[in-house]
Amino acid sequence: MVFDRLELVRFLQILRLWTRREVTARYAGSLIGVLWAFLLPLGNIALFYFVFAVVLKVRIPELNLEHGYFFYLLAGLLPWMGLAEGITRATYSLVVQEQLIQKIAFPVAVFPVSAVLASLLPQLIGMLIFLGLLAISGLLTFSTLGLIPLLLCQLAMTCGLGLLLAVLAAGFRDLLHLVPILVQFLFYATPILYSRSMVPEEYQVWFFFNPFAALVDGYHAVLLSLPLPISSLLALLVWTGLLGGGGLWLFRTLRGALGDWL
Repeated sequence: MVFDRLELVRFLQILRLWTRREVTARYAGSLIGVLWAFLLPLGNIALFYFVFAVVLKVRIPELNLEHGYFFYLLAGLLPWMGLAEGITRATYSLVVQEQLIQKIAFPVAVFPVSAVLASLLPQLIGMLIFLGLLAISGLLTFSTLGLIPLLLCQLAMTCGLGLLLAVLAAGFRDLLHLVPILVQFLFYATPILYSRSMVPEEYQVWFFFNPFAALVDGYHAVLLSLPLPISSLLALLVWTGLLGGGGLWLFRTLRGALGDWL
């Protein structure tokens, strides 16, 4: 038990240092540095808002507000950018550090987990600004306390899936090209640019096969006080367990093959 505790402390110390390195390296050499963590999400949000709200005039039936679509878009797009970047970077993490892993005894789980944690920075910055906008608009309620368990669910799902994809990509390099395509597909299959109510009833069942649809539903519920169906809550818990616990278990099972793959 003491050995396990010491190993955990060592892992967390290395994880903290490597996550900080991941963040600084990501914005190193740029004139404005970490400000890109704010400007890049802002650019994406502005683009989607212009296309879907201004040009296509999409409206969210559940939000009868002047800027309802803008708030709905922010509530779903901010967490999506965090998890999508985390999953993609985690997939590449072991392959990119191949030579370091071969030379040094290193807890390899640090690489995909630190990639996920570093990718949360733009989301957290955006969320703080979003909460400020909600407060100014009088839409901030006690339901926003639900952000904490939602972030924990997101972290568990993203880390578990990131660990699994990282170790699989070390052996099957095609995943490096396939994962970004799947992430893009899941983006449009998740109710971010539209609400569930805008999808015909016969297609609603497909949302349960998308692990991130229930997560985004949760963000819409806690940030905008929208109703969260019990089916979405159950789906979120199931997917958190499957991706978080299952991904970690499979990573530990397949980790022994890294020596042959890298």
